[in-house]
Amino acid sequence: MRNLSKSIVIMSGVYANEFGIKIILNNKGKACTNGKEIHLPKPNLDCLDLTWGYAAHEAAHNRFTDFSINPQSLPRPVEHLLQTCEDTRIELEFIKLFPGCKKYFCALAEKVICLKDDHPLDSIDQVLSVYCFHYVRGKLTGYPNWDEQLEEIEKFLFQKLGISMMAGLTNLLNKAKSLESTQESLDLAREIVDYLQASEGNSDSSGDDEEDGQDSDSSDDGGENGQDSGSSDDGGEGGQDSGSSDDGGESGQDSGSSDDGGEDGQDSGSSGDGGENGQDSGSSDDGGESGQDCGSSGDGGENGQDSDSLDDADVGSQILKAFLSGDSGSYVESDTGALTAEFLSQDENQEAMTEVEMYDSGQGDIMNVDVSDITLKSFEANAVHATSSLRQGLLRLIQDQTRTQKIVTKRGRRLAKGKLHRLTCGNTRIFKRKFSERENVDVDVVVLADSSGSMNTNIEHMKVATYAILDALERIDGANTAAYAFGYGSTDIAQIKKPNERFSNIVKGKIATLQSWGGTPAAEAYWAAAHALFAMQGKKKVVVMITDGQPNSPSATKEMVKALQSEGITVICMGVGCGAIKARKIFNDVYGHNRWLVVEDFEDLPSELLRVAKEVI
Repeated sequence: MRNLSKSIVIMSGVYANEFGIKIILNNKGKACTNGKEIHLPKPNLDCLDLTWGYAAHEAAHNRFTDFSINPQSLPRPVEHLLQTCEDTRIELEFIKLFPGCKKYFCALAEKVICLKDDHPLDSIDQVLSVYCFHYVRGKLTGYPNWDEQLEEIEKFLFQKLGISMMAGLTNLLNKAKSLESTQESLDLAREIVDYLQASEGNSDSSGDDEEDGQDSDSSDDGGENGQDSGSSDDGGEGGQDSGSSDDGGESGQDSGSSDDGGEDGQDSGSSGDGGENGQDSGSSDDGGESGQDCGSSGDGGENGQDSDSLDDADVGSQILKAFLSGDSGSYVESDTGALTAEFLSQDENQEAMTEVEMYDSGQGDIMNVDVSDITLKSFEANAVHATSSLRQGLLRLIQDQTRTQKIVTKRGRRLAKGKLHRLTCGNTRIFKRKFSERENVDVDVVVLADSSGSMNTNIEHMKVATYAILDALERIDGANTAAYAFGYGSTDIAQIKKPNERFSNIVKGKIATLQSWGGTPAAEAYWAAAHALFAMQGKKKVVVMITDGQPNSPSATKEMVKALQSEGITVICMGVGCGAIKARKIFNDVYGHNRWLVVEDFEDLPSELLRVAKEVI
């Protein structure tokens, strides 16, 4: 089914009707939307799923987003969270309508909103924005943009902000999975910002009741506080990274003092009564505990700066302040549509449209068909017999469905027998008339003509049959037609007649120049038929498949036939030139037992088409 990228015009029409929004292809242009139309460049093969993901995402906004709420008028942190929550909400709603779209949203997440090469922990200003965005857009949805690196970020935040605060934040983020409106997305965004602001306030006010200064300890008996220092019981002087003696020993950097004036020793301290050495610490006479880069008081001093607990508090406060500041550098880009449009607009991710695609999309000039008037007239002459016989048969079929009855009216040319007595009563209904009644024809028919390599010289019969059925139906009021050839060389699908297009010389020229070439992409041909039928307005819808062999993918073709039939579309397959036994083996599984026709001789195809017309008219 990857060959569908070669039929991008056809598929854009199918998805436009399915999503309820107009999709317009452009030639090497930009992807963008105005809320009513989605403009797409023709993607290369690797970006095909991403293109449909973008189309589905914007279509979901068009269906479910309340555009009266303007994100740009909101505070920056609220705007960021609103976009994140709303994008997730509308995609989850869209998946309920079109479950198959989840694979497109996954492609979008994998290629566009995945975590970039820069590690957020290298600059922690954006780390909380990264977490909120990917938690909602990946972990809650199951998209493939939540990875080991984000698990590492989550652990980092739990350490720096605390388990209690992060538990409250994730509980709020989890609500994004059950939102029902844009207003609810906005309310949740504000609730999260209020929660973070309250958490920041609590962080700033902690420790106000404590008398201790930063990075210091206090003694029991009035010792002075000093950075990274300890104080003695009896007034010993504080020194950086040192311990104090019980009886006034002098402190030295990174050293401890003895009870009786012992000498300083780097990175170690000893007590008069057998205190143990400790790196960068001092010991007290009465059991003071050692601490890295800090001193202790005689009776159990507390740790100072550079301890883990204070580091976490400082970093946590910095993370919260960065997110709440409103600075543009504090947030990752959270507008999924804008990210995807930018990606698809890059030259390396798109291809130029072919002349045929430009024509089929209505953007190109009228496509010139390389066929001379002589060749076209010769082709029409060969097809005239089949065309006239089929047309006459269709007219007879319509007449057979006509019901004629006689009625009595006030006006007419002939008197109705036995009704003259009505005049004595003033009733003038004495004339007889014939009344014809039949149901008006209101049908859309798409013809799919196999022009694969196996046709060989029989391609001429296929061309005549295609011409005959289109010409015959063209002359019947209420019958609308479209036609495609499949297996048409490297392009796979060739549009012969656009929906509701006049059966002009351009169309006839396309039929006359068909060549036998390529495989048998029947599934893709049915996609084309679906596109055409969606564009037409008839009450009854019919697809006539004319083929001589097995499709490239029988399973995909079978699924397409089932999908069409489930929409009330009649699918008629005519196996031509392949023999009844071979056709039975090929078509029974795809179309169902005896739900197809066999024409062993191509010359009998026009008359067999008349039998098909009973399903059409």
